[in-house]
Amino acid sequence: MTAISRVDTVTPQFINELNANFATLDAAQVTTFAQLKAAPLNAPAVINCACGFVLEDGRGGQFAFDESDTTTPGDDALVLLDSRGRRWKRVITDGVYRLSWWGPDKVGIIDCAQKVRDWYTAFATARVEGHAEAGRYRCDTAVFIDLGLVQQGTRMTGAGMYNTIFDVRNVPTSPQWLFYAGGGSPSAPAEANYWYIASFSISGNIGGSGIAVQWGTDDASDAINSAMVANVWMANSNTAKSPTAVGVRHNNTVRCIFDNIVEACGTEILTRTVSGAANNGSGKVRLTLDDTTTLVGNMVVTVAGIVGTTEANGTQTILAVVDGTHVDLDVAYSNAYVSGGTFTAYKGWGIAQQLRHSAFCDFSGAFGPAGTGVHITGGAPYGNIWRNPTIEMVDDAIKQDVATGPNSFFGGQYAVYGGGYLVSNTGAGSSGYLLIENPNNGSPATNLYASTGKGVDPAGYYMVHIRGYYGDGPQLIGVGASPFTWINKTGQVQQVITSGGVVSTIEYKGPNAGSVFANTYATSGAILVPPGAALKWTHGGAPTAFVSPLI
Repeated sequence: MTAISRVDTVTPQFINELNANFATLDAAQVTTFAQLKAAPLNAPAVINCACGFVLEDGRGGQFAFDESDTTTPGDDALVLLDSRGRRWKRVITDGVYRLSWWGPDKVGIIDCAQKVRDWYTAFATARVEGHAEAGRYRCDTAVFIDLGLVQQGTRMTGAGMYNTIFDVRNVPTSPQWLFYAGGGSPSAPAEANYWYIASFSISGNIGGSGIAVQWGTDDASDAINSAMVANVWMANSNTAKSPTAVGVRHNNTVRCIFDNIVEACGTEILTRTVSGAANNGSGKVRLTLDDTTTLVGNMVVTVAGIVGTTEANGTQTILAVVDGTHVDLDVAYSNAYVSGGTFTAYKGWGIAQQLRHSAFCDFSGAFGPAGTGVHITGGAPYGNIWRNPTIEMVDDAIKQDVATGPNSFFGGQYAVYGGGYLVSNTGAGSSGYLLIENPNNGSPATNLYASTGKGVDPAGYYMVHIRGYYGDGPQLIGVGASPFTWINKTGQVQQVITSGGVVSTIEYKGPNAGSVFANTYATSGAILVPPGAALKWTHGGAPTAFVSPLI
């Protein structure tokens, strides 16, 4: 006979029922929730060790009979009521609450937003780890995760990036998924501290100015402090192709570590058919395409399969979109067109990462594809660092349009495809400071000098400082009609060397000097020009001028 152990004191009624059904003790078996819930008077007698071992996939587990607890809030994933209203409590031996206990659909067909919310509330209230097994969990209404339920934090984990996917693509409101700390106000913010969040994905899809995933509320009335977020993929597929949509917005995250994350907002592959190539009249290749919609000047493109004008094949840059069927490439024309050709461009949409209010956070991972990889804006985002970021397939790698303290990028890979810049729109005269240290410029952004359109633009670039060699060597400045002005938009101190020509004056203007130039009393030689400063040549014959970074 199997020994009987009880959760609580055994009552006489229980003993009578047990004795009356003693013969069924070893023969009976409970394998489903339905069997346990419909248990007759002899229910405890048919349970091995006064426990039910429910074998239903995912939701199964061990349940202990608890007669002393008479509160009956209702059936849920943790407590079952049998036919007599008796409570069976789930036995949890490892301190982990599993999402499967709430019975969500795992293949992305049935909405399970409320089950996800109930799971989160249960494990956060109990201050234990919540684990979501592999699967796609479709949520048709927004999921707001109040990290403030556990101010000193716990763990929320999945079975791995891309293995556990919370699918909020059908949510019509923004943000589609929100992590926040409830109950605060701007003067007395709520806090959530020391959370560990890892190993799952959140897949959104919203256009307009919508946000797929957001950390913290926009009014900065809450603070998410010292969280560790690792191996989490968060993206807005942005099928509406909106330039203002956001993949992930960060509000009031403080001293958090976002390690090996992916934040994206979508890209479009533009494929065109080439039907002709010719000299554009200035010695460059002019291609005839079936359509030039969405193409822009300075966009990096891939051309392949042209017979005859083979010099056009490869990675090229658009010099100009001439009309609805013609573009000029920055490649010398030398051979007549024969046939064939495909033309592929990439257009990013929206913002992969948008930083507002956040301070002293540490980011590593991929930020793109998107229109803008990292957007520093709003509030006072300062003291943040990005370690070896991958910012590729973007129009602008970094955009900063707010006066703020220092933010820094160390190392990393940058590839600007859409005709944009390494750093864009920093804001003239802002007090912001942006440091980019030793960037590695992946193809096609093989150099970031202003002459290629891949540098720092348009205004306020004197607050951007780039250290490390990132060019292709000295670049020729095409000194035009007198007087000609060159502005250092590269983000680096540049050495400008002037020789030849008929130069009467070379004037210099500092980055904060407005429109005031000062005479250098030189007509040739080398001059160091910091970011945002400018030189102006007055000449009767254009000189030769080269620029190279001081490293």
